[in-house]
Amino acid sequence: MRRSRGFTLLEMIVALVLLSLIMASTVAAMRTFGNTGATVEKLTGRVEEIRAVSDFLRRSIGDAMPVYRAPGAGAGFLEDDRGGIFFLGDDRHMFWVAPLVAGTAHGGMHAMELRVEDDALQLRWQPYRPDGTLGAWPEAGARTLVSGVEALRIDYRGDYGQPWESVWTGTEAHPVAVRINLVAAGRHWPELVIRANGAALNQWGGAASGATRGTWNTGALNR
Repeated sequence: MRRSRGFTLLEMIVALVLLSLIMASTVAAMRTFGNTGATVEKLTGRVEEIRAVSDFLRRSIGDAMPVYRAPGAGAGFLEDDRGGIFFLGDDRHMFWVAPLVAGTAHGGMHAMELRVEDDALQLRWQPYRPDGTLGAWPEAGARTLVSGVEALRIDYRGDYGQPWESVWTGTEAHPVAVRINLVAAGRHWPELVIRANGAALNQWGGAASGATRGTWNTGALNR
């Protein structure tokens, strides 16, 4: 009877090499799968951030009301601020008044400011006063909408078919549209073009000219 013999040294070495290759391939595959999952999660989070911020800006700016702005209430934006419609801005920041619903703590008409501060897109808000004046912005509520902002460009269109403007003084009327381009964390956000529904209200009861005279306020909407 022949005795069964064990594995030779060469066979053991070959088996260990094959096992090492299989384990290395498995580890590499698991690492790739983990990196892919993290990348997908990161992209999903960024897409959700873009959607949430875009939806908020589209709704808030779109619902901006052509309410009265008292002389000198332009938040330092205008050197000679004689009052007018509470909608003004340049290519880096803007002001408007719109309904704000943020839980039970905030509701009703609020004056809002959008600007880049410390590489972050910031939204500040304070209750709108019927006399068209403003409180101190440093004491207003604030929230960071987007971090890591590298570039922001805001443009305004006075009427359909007209060119975009980089400054809107808000003396007599709303623009019909606002365009926002944003670069954050090395990525260009989709261009956001917002129709300002308040532009259609500029003609109600002479709202635009009334605001310029300082005699029109939110009560004009109920006429």
